[in-house]
Amino acid sequence: MSGGWHIKTEKKGTYRFEVRRWPKEVDAPIADIPSIEGNVDAWDSKGGKSYLIYGNEKAPFVALPVASVRLRVGDFEHLKTVNSGDAKATFDVPLDRNEFTVTAELLNSRNEVLAGAYYTYCSRIR
Repeated sequence: MSGGWHIKTEKKGTYRFEVRRWPKEVDAPIADIPSIEGNVDAWDSKGGKSYLIYGNEKAPFVALPVASVRLRVGDFEHLKTVNSGDAKATFDVPLDRNEFTVTAELLNSRNEVLAGAYYTYCSRIR
């Protein structure tokens, strides 16, 4: 249901991982359906889109019973509870200069995987 990706850190430090189901520009709760008003910052060969680029105007978005988010970065694994209105789960992870496999998953109340996280943003904070 979910996969991982590889990152390479150029500097040792603390990295912030922001895990979301929806992109930042719609800022919708992880467990809910986005309400899209106005333009979303998405483009394809036909121009700007007023809907999420991986869907369409009639995309059948579905609410999910997300209770927590699990992030794995190399040997680091952490589970964070999310509330109904939370748009993201944030993790601060100390990392050495190295290569890591990252996975982020949305879990239900029984810690079963509902889906992989669709959006994970990462930045070095110190």
